[in-house]
Amino acid sequence: MKRFFTFLSFLIMVAVTFASGVIWLNNLLVSRRWYLDVVINKLPTPGKYASHELAAKAEGGLLSWLGWSAFDMSTVSTFIPFFGLLMLTFGLWRIFLKMKLTEDFPFFRSYERLTIALGLIGTLWGIIMIGYYPPEAVNMSNLVMCLHTALYSTLVAVVWVFIFVIPLKTIMHGWHRWISAEERNPEAGDLISMLDRLRKSVTATGNELSDMNYRTREFRGHLTDSGKELAAAAKSLKEFRERSGADAFEVIEKACSRISTTLDEIRNGSEHLASTGGKINKAADQMAKVMERQARLLETIEERLRESESQRNDISEKYVKAVAEKAAAEALAANAENARDDVENKLKKIKNAIK
Repeated sequence: MKRFFTFLSFLIMVAVTFASGVIWLNNLLVSRRWYLDVVINKLPTPGKYASHELAAKAEGGLLSWLGWSAFDMSTVSTFIPFFGLLMLTFGLWRIFLKMKLTEDFPFFRSYERLTIALGLIGTLWGIIMIGYYPPEAVNMSNLVMCLHTALYSTLVAVVWVFIFVIPLKTIMHGWHRWISAEERNPEAGDLISMLDRLRKSVTATGNELSDMNYRTREFRGHLTDSGKELAAAAKSLKEFRERSGADAFEVIEKACSRISTTLDEIRNGSEHLASTGGKINKAADQMAKVMERQARLLETIEERLRESESQRNDISEKYVKAVAEKAAAEALAANAENARDDVENKLKKIKNAIK
């Protein structure tokens, strides 16, 4: 029943989207007619292209009775609903097939920004349109038509994004949970996604720790080389001091000794950090493996729940059939009882007649 209702809604959305596409195509043809006459052929006369007159031209659009929709020469006002309904139609088809959904379903990540950008482009085009009219053709009717293009494009974009998009996302996600029967165990799917994110985070942390260990080993090697160079410098200074007998070099020798000691401490600390990072890396790998096993276990549980749901439906259907067969058997038994009573009555009448 759920899938039938979803498929019926999909067919309705196909019809609505087709009608919206026809309206957009009609608007596109009217806009093309305006562009050819005004921009290419430069044929406008004062008052010729008033919005109501242009919309009423049967030869300008696909259908004459769709003239009411040709109020936006940028076609943004009719394209935004058509594109949104098209996305909703494909979204219903994905729901019907029980496909996995993204966070921005039934739209895509930058859909809102793209829609607002289209509205602003329509506004700019409405302003640019005024420049194509010669001075003698610029009148109130033509200015109103350009103003319609400039304002309606932004109005439709803002209304669609800030009023319709968020409720439509909520409805479509709820519809998907309803048809997929995820409300029976919503924690399972949420826990699976949470474990998957945790596993990815642990893997990324392990990679960063491995990179840190590699850099720590390089740093430790540089410290070792620096320690050797300082030791050699301290030895050279000591020899030079003994030869020269100058006391000023004692300060330099003590400073080099202190620097060498500090480098040794830093090297020991880096070795400890490297060993700790290795342990953390191993723990992260083990945790990632545990998360993967938990995710597989939860997926198995979810599959078993779906199988049990289908088995429960089969049992319900068999129970309904058994109840119907029982009712039919009881009806047959009642008919047989009535027939037996009729036969007994007839036999009694025959016996009485014989007597």
